Parts: sequence; structure tokens; C-alpha cells
Amino acid sequence: MIGILTFHGSHNYGSVLQAYATQTALKQLGQESQIINFRMQSQKEYYSLYTAKYGFPIMAQEMVMIPLHMKRRERGRKFEHFIHKYLVLSGEEMKDRNELQKVRSCYDLYLTGSDQIWSNRIPELVHSREDFTGVYFLDFVDDDRRRIAYASSVGEITREELSAKKDLLMKFDAISTREQYGVELLEDITGKQVELVLDPTFLLDRKGWKKLIKPERLIKDKYIFLYTLRGLKRGSKWRKALSRFAKERGLKFVALSPFFPLVGSGVQNVVNAGPLDFLNLIENAELVFTDSFHGTAFSINLNKPFYSFVGKNTGDNRKTGIMRAIGLESRGLETIESVSEIDDYSLDYTETIGRLEELRNKSREWLRKAAAGEDPTA
Repeated sequence: MIGILTFHGSHNYGSVLQAYATQTALKQLGQESQIINFRMQSQKEYYSLYTAKYGFPIMAQEMVMIPLHMKRRERGRKFEHFIHKYLVLSGEEMKDRNELQKVRSCYDLYLTGSDQIWSNRIPELVHSREDFTGVYFLDFVDDDRRRIAYASSVGEITREELSAKKDLLMKFDAISTREQYGVELLEDITGKQVELVLDPTFLLDRKGWKKLIKPERLIKDKYIFLYTLRGLKRGSKWRKALSRFAKERGLKFVALSPFFPLVGSGVQNVVNAGPLDFLNLIENAELVFTDSFHGTAFSINLNKPFYSFVGKNTGDNRKTGIMRAIGLESRGLETIESVSEIDDYSLDYTETIGRLEELRNKSREWLRKAAAGEDPTA
């Protein structure tokens, strides 16, 4: 039995869906697993409806969201429903190190990944009253247990900060990550061979994800879909550009912006979307725009025409990395204003599917070998 440790409890579409994908891929490889049900209190606070902990800008943003309270509560319920229905959890929720001791030797293999679990810059870890960074390097696990990392992201951690975790990294039997930067950094620190693999959401193909999507459309009319994780300033730019784009083509403009709804006319905000709704909105869109890695990933997985914002200083080279790897660099937007230059937005996935399948098979084979105790580098 494999114990998976990841950010499965975040009310974040990419987080819960990558957890589902990891567990599903392992099952397809003949491995049974449980997700270790550890949820930091700071993580629950970060995704709560209202918190004064993150400063005035967040407080001001939450005040604006008060009229949407009921829909946001519904969104939260949908996330919890997904977590408890579609993920195989270890049992009762754990929130501190004492409780983690219960599972220190329960599994034959411990697997960490994906998400930015090896970063110390994410809000949940920055604002935690207790330092839990070591937990995601499996510092609570007995030394005689096998451990691997699949697509664990180092995020924006510095070399010095990651070097402080070297002793823990050296206990891993196999390490893979989803960014080239992470490969170079981890190899330099550990001297181990580190594999570059796909994000877990790519381990499932279109057919695998379609199983979760209900046939009923959330939006009956034809529409373009925006998924953005940015705030008011960029949201305003998206609204101006895309409301005009949609109107010119006789399409509805639908937006999913969890942290701040797009304000103004010409846009329909979907505030109450859970993980399954997120997939439905992408699947049924005529065209997807996004500035999110997982918005990009699911557009590709579901073979949808899309454009991904990859402008300077976005702080996320994962989007450009996957698009380059499968020959879709042209779907990157340097500026939001360049939306006006788009004419034919159709996208032929014939060649892309072949390239992606090669990368998918390579990543699945690494995971298969590592989970089975074989040398995945051989």
C-alpha cells in the first residue's frame, strides 16, 4: 500500500485534481494507495471564506465578495464533496505532527507530489504557526520505509533553503519533478539523478477525464471561457479584451475567477464552481483563455482550443514548458491586449496528441518502476 502526501485539501482546482490523477494513475498501474489526510490549519484558513490573517488587501477583497457569500459557500461544499467522494483518504483528518505519528510506518511506500509541496513561498506555509515544510519531505516517516517523489515542485525556493533539506532528500529512493529548474537544483544538491516528468494531471488522457464530466452543460449557450487566478487589475484587462472578443463572434463570455470576480458588463461570473464544474466549463467552451498552469493543462487534456497568458514576470514557466514540449508555443499570449489580433482560433490536436502520449508514457513508466521498487533511471 502506498501513502500519498500532497495538497489534496486545498480548495484549488489544480490541487484536488492532481491528487485524483496521481491516485488514479497508480491504480491503473496496479498499485493501491491512500492519500494521507493531513491538512494544515493554515491551509484551511487560507481557503476559508473570510480571514483577517493575510493583511488589508485580502480583507478588502473579501469585503467585496460578501454579496456572493452563498455561492462561495456552495463552492466550498462542492470541493469537500469531491475530496471525500473521489479521493481514497487514510481516515480521519490530521492537522499536527502528533497525529502524523499514527501513519509513520503504515505504508510500504510513501509518495510525495505534486504541487509546490517543496516550496516555502506558498501562503499556507508562510503563515502557518508551525513549520510544516519538513512534513512534505517526509520527516515524520520511519527510516526503514521506502519513499519517492513524483512531480514534486520546488516552486520559488532558493538553493540555500532547499539545501537545508538535503538530509531528508537523501533518504528518497527516487525523485522526479515537473520543472527543469527543479531537476537542476535537486541534482546539484543531492547528486542523485532526478527525472523531469509531467504534472500528474497529464497522466490521465481525455477519456480518463471525461469520466468525471456530466453530459449536461453548465452553460447552455456557446461561450468563450476564462479561468484566471489573478486579481482586480489583470481581471479588468481580461474583461475589456474578452467581452469585446466574444461580442464580435456572437459568443457569451464566461469567467471563473475564484479570488476576485470580473467586474463590469459583458461577462458571466461562475462563482459556485466546484472541481467537476471546472472540468465541465472547459470541456464545453468554444475557446479557453487562461493565465493558470492547470487551466492550460486541462485545455490540452480535453483537446480544447486555448490561449495561455505567458507574459513577462508571470513567475510560472510551467505553461511555456509544456506548450514547447508538445509544439503549442503559438498558443502563448505575450499580452492580454493581443487577444484583438486573434482571427482563426481553431486548433488541430492530431500531432500534439502523439507528442503528449510519448511524454505521458515516459512519465507513467517512471512512476511504475519507482512504485514497484525498481530503478526508474535504468
